[in-house]
Amino acid sequence: MQTPKFWQENNGITILLKPLSYLYRFLSEKNKLKKLKAQKKLSVPVIVVGNINAGGTGKTPVTIALISELQQRGLNVGLISRGYGRKDESLIVSDEKVSPELLGDEPYLIHQKTDVPVAVANQRYDAGLALLSKYPDLDVIVSDDGLQHYALYRDFEIAVFGQQGIGNGYMIPAGPLRESVERLKYVDAIITIDDSFNFLLPYLKKCYKITQRLGVPYQLNNFKQTQQWENFSLISAIAGIAHPNNFFNALSLKGLKVSTYPFGDHHTYSATDFINMIEPILMTEKDAVKCTHILHNHDAWVVPLETILPSGFIELIIQHINLKKDIEKIDPKNFIGDSECLN
Repeated sequence: MQTPKFWQENNGITILLKPLSYLYRFLSEKNKLKKLKAQKKLSVPVIVVGNINAGGTGKTPVTIALISELQQRGLNVGLISRGYGRKDESLIVSDEKVSPELLGDEPYLIHQKTDVPVAVANQRYDAGLALLSKYPDLDVIVSDDGLQHYALYRDFEIAVFGQQGIGNGYMIPAGPLRESVERLKYVDAIITIDDSFNFLLPYLKKCYKITQRLGVPYQLNNFKQTQQWENFSLISAIAGIAHPNNFFNALSLKGLKVSTYPFGDHHTYSATDFINMIEPILMTEKDAVKCTHILHNHDAWVVPLETILPSGFIELIIQHINLKKDIEKIDPKNFIGDSECLN
């Protein structure tokens, strides 16, 4: 979704919608307690990469970086997701015929970048069972989003914050929050692009600042063909993400003259979207997975977002999971879902 501008402000609309935010919080807490009572656990550790915001916070680049780091340490990693925006809501496990339409654009992108096996379903527990059935040698499963999906037990929780922080700090619909900031007490780690946010001050001990930068653009449909930034000048930029201006501003900082074309988050592109658009066209990797056939004869380039995770962060996760495994052998009751502490 492309988030409303007033979610970043405190104005008259915010005041009018605050009563609905209180109702949303009450209903969310009620639903949370119901899900926790029936929480199910998979046979391998689950790492959730999510947020307390509605709209994009940069979870996908973090998830890709996390999976890559775990793979480099010799772990067999699987991915589960709801597959937001896909056309078919049935349970699907990835194979050579998968597409963004079947998996959803974000799970497909993660699969494409990491070659990780993926399962998507409305219930992430069902996706996990299906994934383990086809890939029984998995060591760990990463859940793409799902911080609020309490029906699935998680061994390690990561909350991600992007440039917008928590906006005006109110819950839906007055603001962008799906849960209150107090939820951060119970996550295991917080990943942020800016550790100076005031709301993070009580949680600095579990905060990890990431480094992100635009990578070298590569040609759509030919990732081996790259182009240096100095070879671009006047370009068109498309972005079907929650905060398209983040991408456009980053391109402008490269010294490019940018004609911007923002689209809604998870936008499904068609040829008419590109009529009379100046070339070359630059896009995010999330957009690229849906434009390969539309722009195969055009001067179109993909801009990767490189994410560098903090030193020691992966070791923290591995130690945490291994510790839980050791304790679980002693007393499995220690890991029944608890409505007070979700770690």
